[in-house]
Amino acid sequence: MISYNGSIHTIPLTTAAFGPGYTEAPWLYKHNGLYYLAYAAGFPEWIAYSTSTSPTGPWTYRGIIQPAIPSSNTIHPAIIDFKGSSYLITHNGALPAGGSYKRSVCIEEFAYNSDGTIPNIYQTSTGVNGVKNRIQSYNFQTMFWRHLNGDAKIDPTMNPGNDSEWQIVPGLANSASGYVSFQSVSQPGYYLRHSNYDIVLAKNDGTPLFASDATFKEAAGLKDSTWTSFQSYNYPDRYIRHSNYNLRIDQISTDTDKQDATFRIMNSTIGSPSYVKIANRATGLCIDGYGYTENGSNCNQYASGTSENQQWIIEPAGLLGTNGGCVTIRNRATGLFLDGMGRTASGSVCGQYAATYVNNQLWVEESAGSYVKFKNLTTGLYLDGNGLTTNGAALYENTSSAGNNQQWSIVAP
Repeated sequence: MISYNGSIHTIPLTTAAFGPGYTEAPWLYKHNGLYYLAYAAGFPEWIAYSTSTSPTGPWTYRGIIQPAIPSSNTIHPAIIDFKGSSYLITHNGALPAGGSYKRSVCIEEFAYNSDGTIPNIYQTSTGVNGVKNRIQSYNFQTMFWRHLNGDAKIDPTMNPGNDSEWQIVPGLANSASGYVSFQSVSQPGYYLRHSNYDIVLAKNDGTPLFASDATFKEAAGLKDSTWTSFQSYNYPDRYIRHSNYNLRIDQISTDTDKQDATFRIMNSTIGSPSYVKIANRATGLCIDGYGYTENGSNCNQYASGTSENQQWIIEPAGLLGTNGGCVTIRNRATGLFLDGMGRTASGSVCGQYAATYVNNQLWVEESAGSYVKFKNLTTGLYLDGNGLTTNGAALYENTSSAGNNQQWSIVAP
């Protein structure tokens, strides 16, 4: 055991040293000659970290390791090396009746970046070695099951990637062979269940009704027996099918019904969310950080290119539930986040800002067919291309409309 011998040191909680919102639960360790301090920040908490060449500092803030999670307002870190691998150990409230003060331990394996920084690490239901699956539509084979704002649908959008990954476990109501339940990889403890015949994502409350609603029997595909269909456990005359892209349980009779109710289970290799470009449906211009590094700088639009200024990572912000399925949108080149800046007037310009994890940086994804809309959690305004076609045009926020200016496609960089 290593201990520190000497007087107690007081280390100022400056933004340069510990970023915004240092809260509690520090974890100090040494890796490859560098000291790391991981800790909980903000509330609901996320995990951030700083580094130093000395355990007494000075410290330099390095960023966020893990975003806030939906099942617990608190999240505390431990990081260890074991048999040549590195692991982040945290907690959540994913078990039935779990929550902020009834927490369970979870662990994820990770690798340090080549420069010694820690990548973003997301809690998953599969942990270190569980199996992740994607579920493909038979008649729309570019579309897969995903959850969005608590609903379940088929969608070609794969970012955040883990939102379209599922851990298939023995049925909650019947664990016999052939009965399954679908736990979200990105939201441990949350399962697909039917409610008023719609399929939704909800936290397992441990009740018999939830278990029954979340259990399905695998059957030979109703349209193609080499694929799979899923029969409701407590409504056995109904199967999971998609209708207007949304998943629900229905009675199946027509050929179209059978196609809609037929799916393929595939092993997933998505892993953590990847960088994407966000292109406007009306104009084709892409959201572009323009290389700006100043807090409060405008965000722009530009014709599609290969620059990292146009590459963004859409990350789950861990506020599924009363705040909707929120995400943050972070620029690859600068690390700044899309920020509504608290501007409430329709026609305001959208800005960029270093991580604060306050609601100005949280966006609710809303489905628009095969496109998506982004609503700011603070203001309720939507990202809007404003119909502008000139390179360098500003990115705006406006009240909701049905026009294509507020619809965006998520595409590979």
